[in-house]
Amino acid sequence: MSSQKVSSDYIMDKFDSAWQDPDVAKRYENAENATRKYAKIIIEKAGLATSSADANILDLATGTGAAVKELYAAVPKEKWGNLKILGADVSPPMLAYLKGVGEREGWTGLSTQVVDGNKDIDLPAASYTHIFLSFGIFAMPNVLPSLFKLLKPGGFIGVTTWAALPWHAMLEASINKMEDKLYCPSEEELLTAMYQGRSWGDKAYVEGQLRDAGFKNVDSLRTTALASTGPPATVLESLKFPIEMIVAAWWEESKRAENLKRVSEILLEDVTERVGGKDGILKQNFDGNVIWGWKEE
Repeated sequence: MSSQKVSSDYIMDKFDSAWQDPDVAKRYENAENATRKYAKIIIEKAGLATSSADANILDLATGTGAAVKELYAAVPKEKWGNLKILGADVSPPMLAYLKGVGEREGWTGLSTQVVDGNKDIDLPAASYTHIFLSFGIFAMPNVLPSLFKLLKPGGFIGVTTWAALPWHAMLEASINKMEDKLYCPSEEELLTAMYQGRSWGDKAYVEGQLRDAGFKNVDSLRTTALASTGPPATVLESLKFPIEMIVAAWWEESKRAENLKRVSEILLEDVTERVGGKDGILKQNFDGNVIWGWKEE
């Protein structure tokens, strides 16, 4: 089947549905092995680990709290009292998970709140010293001007995006084993669909978006990070969304359920063989961008 256009409404509907899944936190927790490496860079660029000043931080699209966890790991425990962190997300299950982690770890400065970056953000203007947006800007593409208003003068923003999809070649190989010889969209097609036609995978583009929103001293870097993504069953769960997107957008409707089941089976078999058994751990090389800037004093 040839390539088909994936509508922005379809992408957002799929994301909204996925983030409300009660098991979403469990499914994506393992992704922290990759995303925390990029959060660490943001925290270094913000200078938070060595600062003695009070910090009021908004972590938008916090998910399972990769950036929050990395922040508490970087800041000495005796300075935790300087931190006030709002973990914000559209997903109540994600926030419930993060709240539980914070309570167990003694992160008294952490609070959580449902916030939809695609709507008016009901948070106090000019109140945050730092804002993080990790791998979520494509789902709220017009949010940067709102974040600019939320930052205090002199405040810092850090954004991360994926430059490539490390799982694409693996998934393509599994699709090519399908008996019906179904179409596999290219990595570029998938990124275009996920990013709704905008170039969020290009750090220069993201830099430009930050500047257009009013941020100054904008800079960026692109880097790779090798990370463990779990045993085969966990890997399959983490790829549920892109697989379903391919099935729904590119494959024949009458056989979607059948083909979804079959490609999932093949992928599970392939990953299991690759890691030497159902308990083996898959390692993947992730490729992402870190972009940061400041609001003028």
